[in-house]
Amino acid sequence: FDNQNKSEGEAATVTLTLQNFSDKALTDVALKDVLPANETSGARLQMAVPSQHSSSCGGVLSITGGTSPVISLSGAKVPPRPEAGKGGPGACEIRFKVLGELGTYINTVKKDDVTGKVEMYGGTLQSTTADHDASDRVKYNSVLSGTKSFSPTVVEPGGRSTVTLTLNNSKSTTLTGVTITDRLPTGLKVATPAKAYHTCDGNPQLTAV
Repeated sequence: FDNQNKSEGEAATVTLTLQNFSDKALTDVALKDVLPANETSGARLQMAVPSQHSSSCGGVLSITGGTSPVISLSGAKVPPRPEAGKGGPGACEIRFKVLGELGTYINTVKKDDVTGKVEMYGGTLQSTTADHDASDRVKYNSVLSGTKSFSPTVVEPGGRSTVTLTLNNSKSTTLTGVTITDRLPTGLKVATPAKAYHTCDGNPQLTAV
C-alpha cells in the first residue's frame, strides 16, 4: 500500500511486485489477489472507481467485482536478472486502487497463487511458484471526530455550565447525514431555557431536553 493509514473515502494504491532471481525470463506467469475483509466488521476492500489498474508484466490483468473482489493476472512475463544472472532480480509491477470502510485490512497474496514457468538449462520448461506469501496492511481511519467541553468547569450546586460539542471533518469534502446524541450523566440536566444553538451547515434539527 502507498500508505498504511488512510481516511475513509480516500483511495489506496496497491503495488504487487514480482521478482525473478533466475537468469532466464519467467513466462506464463499468473497471479491471484483476493481483496481482504475488515478485521472487525467483515466488510471487504473494494476496487476504486476508476481502479487505474496497470501492469508492467504484460499478460492479461482482469478484475472481478462483487462481494469478494479478485485481481487476476495471466500470461505475463517477468524479465531475468541482468548481467547474465549476476545483477539484481528482474522485476515487474501490478498496480490498482482500492477503497475501504473504517477498520484495518491485511492483504495477503498466497505463494501458491503466484505461478509461472522457467526455462531450465536443457531447454525444458519447469513450473514454479513464489517462495513465500506477501502481505501488507492498510488502516482506514474515521474522517469524523469530536470534542466536548464545559465552561466553566467548576460550578456550585444548581449552577450553570455551557456545554460545547465540536465536530471535526478531516475530509476535503462536506460530510452529510451527520448525527450526534449526547446523553447527560446522572446529576446533570438541561437548563431551562437551554439556549441551545449550532453553527453547522445545512438545516440540522437540534433538540435539548
